[in-house]
Formats: sequence, C-alpha cells, structure tokens
Amino acid sequence: MSMLRAAAGALVVLIALSGCQHIPREPLHLDEIRAALEARPLDPDPVRAYAEELQTLTRSQTGPFDTEDGLSLAEAEALGLWYNADARRARLEADSAAARTNNAGRWPDPELLLGRGRQEIDGPDGVDRAWISEIGLAITVPISGRPRAERRYLNSEHAAALRAAEAAEWEVQSRIRETWIAWSENVERLALLDAHLDTLRPLYDMARALLNTGERSPTALGLILVDYDRTRARRALLEGASEEARLEVVHTLGLSPDAPITFLPSLAPDLALPDAPEVSPSHTVIAYRRAAYEAAEERLRLELRKQYPDITFSPLRTSDRDETALVLGLGAPIPVWNANRPGIAEAAAERDRARLEVEEAWRDLLAGLRRRQARHQASAAALETLLNGPARILDTQLAQALALLDAGELDLPLLYDVIRQTLETREQILQTRAENARAAAGIHAAIQTAAPLADPNEENAP
Repeated sequence: MSMLRAAAGALVVLIALSGCQHIPREPLHLDEIRAALEARPLDPDPVRAYAEELQTLTRSQTGPFDTEDGLSLAEAEALGLWYNADARRARLEADSAAARTNNAGRWPDPELLLGRGRQEIDGPDGVDRAWISEIGLAITVPISGRPRAERRYLNSEHAAALRAAEAAEWEVQSRIRETWIAWSENVERLALLDAHLDTLRPLYDMARALLNTGERSPTALGLILVDYDRTRARRALLEGASEEARLEVVHTLGLSPDAPITFLPSLAPDLALPDAPEVSPSHTVIAYRRAAYEAAEERLRLELRKQYPDITFSPLRTSDRDETALVLGLGAPIPVWNANRPGIAEAAAERDRARLEVEEAWRDLLAGLRRRQARHQASAAALETLLNGPARILDTQLAQALALLDAGELDLPLLYDVIRQTLETREQILQTRAENARAAAGIHAAIQTAAPLADPNEENAP
C-alpha cells in the first residue's frame, strides 16, 4: 500500500506541476447584447486614429476624419472596416490562429502508469498469495520531427489567416462602395423627380383650369395630370427605396439602424485608375489564396511526418513482496496497417483544392476586370454623348419654352413634351454616371494590391 500512496502523491504533484488552466464560464445574456447594440456609442476618436493609419498604409489623401459635417465615402470605408462584423470576425480568426501558433510544437504529455495485481504461488504449505505493485512513467520522444512540422504548419496557417483578414477587409470595402453608389443614385434620382414636379406643377394647375373651361383638348391636358400624379407615386416608392438603400449602407458599416450619423452622397469615388489596369500577383485575394496553398502544403508535410513512429520510453518500478525491480520499456508503433494514410490522402486532396482556388481566383479577377473595363468604356462614351448632345439641346429648349410660357405664347402640350424628355434624358445621364462609378469601383477592386493589415487597437476595438 505504501507504493500506491506514493503513486497517488506523485499523481497529485504531476497535476499541480502541469499548469492546468481554469477559465471561468461566460454565459450569453441576449438582453444585454441587444441593449449594447442599440446603445453603442459612435466614438469617432479611435476610428479617426484608425482612418489615419489606413491613409498611411494606402498612401491616400482623403482629408481628416470628421463625423460632424457628415460622412464621405472614404470616411465611411474607415468606419466600416472598424465596425463591420465580417472584418472583425476575420481579425479574431487571425488572433485564434496566432494563439494556436504560440502553443504549437509541444512534446506529448508524459503518461503515469499504475498497476496492482495478485499472484498465486504453489508451495509446500499450500497456495501463497502475494500482491504485486507497479509504477512507471511513459515519455514519448518525437524523433519523427512532428513538433517542428506542426510549428511550420501553424505558422503558415497564421499567415493565411492574416491574408484572409485582408481579403475580408477588401470584400467589406467593395460592398461599402457598391451600397454607397446605389444609395447615392437613389438620392440624386429623388432630386430629379422633385425638380420635375416643381417644373410640372404650373402646367398641372393650368391643365386643370383649362379642362374645367373646356378650351383645350382634354386628351393632351389629361396626360399632364396623369404624369404629375404618376410621378408623385413614383417618388413615394423611390423615397422608401432610398431609405432602404441608406439602411443597407448603415448595416454594411456595422452600425445600428438608428445610429445618429449623416452620409454625404457621391457618385464619383476618388479612385485613381491606371491607363492599362492589370491583376497583380500581390492582389489581396491572390495573396490570401497563395497563403492558403502554403498552409495546405505544410499540413501535408505534417501528415507525412505522422506516418513515421515516435519512440516511447517507459521506466517501470515493480514491487513483489520485499523484492523490487526497475525495468526500462521501449515502444514504437509499426506503420503497417494505418501509417496515417487517411490523413495524408485528405491533406493531399486539400492541397489540390487550394491550388484550384488560386487558379480560380486569378480567373475570376481577370474576368471581372475585363467585364468592368468594357462597362467603364461604354458608360464613359455614352455619358459623353448624352452630355454633349441631348442634354445641351433639351436644357436650351426648356429654358426657351418656359420663357415663352411666361409670355403666354407657347402651347402647353408642346412644353409638357419638352419637360418629359428632359427628365428622361437626365435620368439616363444619372444611370450612366452610376454605371460608370460602379465600373470604376470594380476595376479598382480588381487591381488592388495587398496592403499591410491595419489592426484596430485592442483597447478601443468594438
């Protein structure tokens, strides 16, 4: 029994020396989470410092970050990269990969061996029963090189997680620009409809008066009334769509729907496009896929290491009555049946998939760049045609027609036709400008190179 007590004591000492961690529970309280989201303050100070860091990393000059006069697109991008849940999640995943890397390559824990049994020995006085006790320690020596291979794999996984965070930020930035342009287009379209209604209102009043007196053709005058009311109904729907688009911008930024913030609409993102844009090997998405391939390669190296056996030393002390013996055991698995074949096959297939994703990323970026270039060139040509032709002619005709109307020398249906065509042309110009802005943003996203990751300060991170 003395040996068992010693073994129990040794077990307690080993557990005490093992440095086991104790982390308290943290239950979720959904009511507190909702209250925190609704009451989340929009603190501009940490975001301002983050925006300045982004300007330094991207070498851009977008001016100081200031929420008092409304948020521009460049300021909204900094705010979104700070608060957006996808960007924050990717950075947290990179932190998790860093934690795994910091604890990689450790030797296997030693194993305490305890045994107690009874033996029966036939003697001259009958059967003699005696207890046998054993205590030992099994220590695995990783001669296969697994710890070093594991460190290399987890280091590459951490590098891939950092590149994935950059790719997530790139995706968030692209979504912010897309939603911003859609909202800005709705805002400008609302302004066009308001201007159209203001211009049409005098004609509407005159048409109603003339219809009551029966002096003009009721068909032509009725079209003015119908157009005015249809435009009002259309404006009401567009106002709802504009608010929905604004809320989509707010959501993409990672803010509460009731966040007290004003946006400054813009259909002209400040993006410098080269004359001959091409996809770079250092593009954010390509850099991430390349890092993921390197991680898959290192995982395959690790799985290959696992097929080689490690040696286990087992010093064992045996006690039989008053006799003790010290035995040194040596063990190693023989890679005959398993030999980690499932792990190797899976890692090899994962590497092939990672290679395909690199190729697909290249193909998608190239195809997207070519499509957006075609759209950008076509929209630019169409915009030039509209501005230099129909827009100038209609603006001149509208000014002349309104002047003649004031003098009482112009037919109302003819003026209405000029006003209607002016609205259609201005809406076509607005749509073309939005298409051109979307194409420019897409080209910039397709040629964007990987920038150093701008990590929010942990003390101020949301």
